[in-house]
Amino acid sequence: MAIAVKPVAKVRKDLLEFFKKLDTMIAVHYQTNYLSYLIKFEDIKKKILGLKLIHILKIKHIYPESYTLSRVNENLMIDVYSEDKTKLVEARTNLFKNLKERLEDFEKKFDKFVEESNVPITSLEDIPNYKMSTIAVTKIKPHKVIKSVNNKKLANHKSKFEFKEVKDPVLKGSTKLSLLERIRLKEKANSEGAQDKQQLEKQKREALLSSKMEFIYNIVYEQSPKFQDDHGADYQVSLPMNRIVLLAKDSTEYDISKEDIIEVVRRLSSKIALLDLIQVGEMEILKIGKLNREQDLLKLKGEKTRS
Repeated sequence: MAIAVKPVAKVRKDLLEFFKKLDTMIAVHYQTNYLSYLIKFEDIKKKILGLKLIHILKIKHIYPESYTLSRVNENLMIDVYSEDKTKLVEARTNLFKNLKERLEDFEKKFDKFVEESNVPITSLEDIPNYKMSTIAVTKIKPHKVIKSVNNKKLANHKSKFEFKEVKDPVLKGSTKLSLLERIRLKEKANSEGAQDKQQLEKQKREALLSSKMEFIYNIVYEQSPKFQDDHGADYQVSLPMNRIVLLAKDSTEYDISKEDIIEVVRRLSSKIALLDLIQVGEMEILKIGKLNREQDLLKLKGEKTRS
């Protein structure tokens, strides 16, 4: 004779199972560093059979301190919850060792919710959804270039067709020079102008790379080890350059070139002691030690100020 399972027991079992799988998947995500810290619900859903948005909303309603949900454009993002945003990195780091405790907390909160519910819980639909309207939405739009239009009517005045001698400002006052001297003077002026242009372009690129230093450092820091081994030694993470490029591109909606990312990583490795860029065959690999973000950023900002 089969024992009948109460409807609430099945709902409880299903939600606990989804919570356990989701928590484990996110914890592994943080520890393995194969992806960026930005976790899309659509990516997680593909890896957990049967997981739907409704399960996340039910879990979040019962256990508000489980996850932080947000939207970036049309993407629903999931992150571990931290009331103190300055301790978010710590919360991500500690998620793996807190899996059992979090599961027990969810069990207790579920049982308390059922006990205090005004209606019997016979199916998933009997549990309210976390309100989507409370989810923060970030809209990122690409920059638009707006060109001004002069609407004045243009007239073809007769002076437009009159021949006017154009005097080269470089050669002004040099009419007494020979033709060869004037050619040399013009070449010198052109050469100096080209050098000024190159110098300006170089300054622009330096400013661009400098502005990306903290952004790329934060990407690297998210992948850095936060623990020590059994002997008290710091762990070290090794990331191929191509992986860092993908992480950086995945972490922003704005366009950033592969060349700029690589150059910034190289500069960071020369400035930060626990970042070591090595060459293995044709592949560049960044070895990352246990970083001190506060000290490193102060150092980077100090060098930026001096430059």
